[in-house]
Amino acid sequence: MKKVFFSFGLLLTVGLAITVFNSCKEKDDDGKTPAIQVKNQNDLTQTVYADAGKGNDILITTTGAWSSEIKTQDTPAASLLRQLRSTPTWITISPDHGDKASDYTITVSLTTNTTGADRTAVIVIQCNENEITITVTQKSVTADGNVPGNSNNQNNQSDSTKISDDINGVVINGVRWATRNVDAPGTFAAKPEDAGMFYQWNSNVGWSTTEPLINSNGGTDWYYINPYGDSWEKANDPSPAGWRVPTYEEQLKLYSDKVTCENTTLKGINGMKYTDKATGASIFLPAAGRRSGGVIFAGLHGYYWSSTVYDDTSEYGTHYLYFNNGSYSEMYGLKRGHGLSVRAVADN
Repeated sequence: MKKVFFSFGLLLTVGLAITVFNSCKEKDDDGKTPAIQVKNQNDLTQTVYADAGKGNDILITTTGAWSSEIKTQDTPAASLLRQLRSTPTWITISPDHGDKASDYTITVSLTTNTTGADRTAVIVIQCNENEITITVTQKSVTADGNVPGNSNNQNNQSDSTKISDDINGVVINGVRWATRNVDAPGTFAAKPEDAGMFYQWNSNVGWSTTEPLINSNGGTDWYYINPYGDSWEKANDPSPAGWRVPTYEEQLKLYSDKVTCENTTLKGINGMKYTDKATGASIFLPAAGRRSGGVIFAGLHGYYWSSTVYDDTSEYGTHYLYFNNGSYSEMYGLKRGHGLSVRAVADN
């Protein structure tokens, strides 16, 4: 899935849950404590992007039982009474009520917005005489990842395109690549420059790319595995659903005359950038190094597994993509038990 941004006045990173509340003073005008208090006053109005599913959890404190209601909001020009319409199905909150005075953690969940237009909902939370309203606006991206012409804010073109890339990947020389390394099994790293986790060949156990040593199962003891065989078994593929470890032939397409590759940095991280000459689409592979017990060559070399085997009887018989500070070469010869990065391709 691609990076998700949230706007709380600022844009925050993807994958976080959302909740928004109207202003709630420490004391009412008569000096009494309000029946509902919100811990973070900055979360009163939020704008999220089309593929936002969850955001920051919100903490509220109530002095009694509370209830909630969600309504659709029209354009800002409409009056509040006209804006409140039928309950939308694309947004929910959990919990949606409380039976007693207590602290509550509320999460807002949304479905992907492929309607072709921005949409806004107002959440109303009531406790005794107090009422708090929450306004959530979800930007629009169509099913093919484009920003529609009737979007309320045309300044989101680059961000929305980035979201589409993270969801759908990027096609370079006919191969659809993920925009981020595989992190824990079944997940992508949060950012394109993140190293993710290392994997031994034909294994779905991830290993930390920094010290201290820890694997995705919580283990802290490094052990070599050297599985023989002629393929990376699907059951052991750590890629998220819809993706897989690439073949070496697919990796080689990054080094054809249709693609440029250049050593570069992304947010201070060294790596290699591959760009399709025809479309300008690109991906960045961080130089995460590799693990052989300890992590070596981090920031200098990149090692990325392929699923292709040239000798199924040898513990050294697997291809992988390698680059350093300015060169690339067809590589093999590492033991399959070394921990390398995985950059997945679409499984289609």
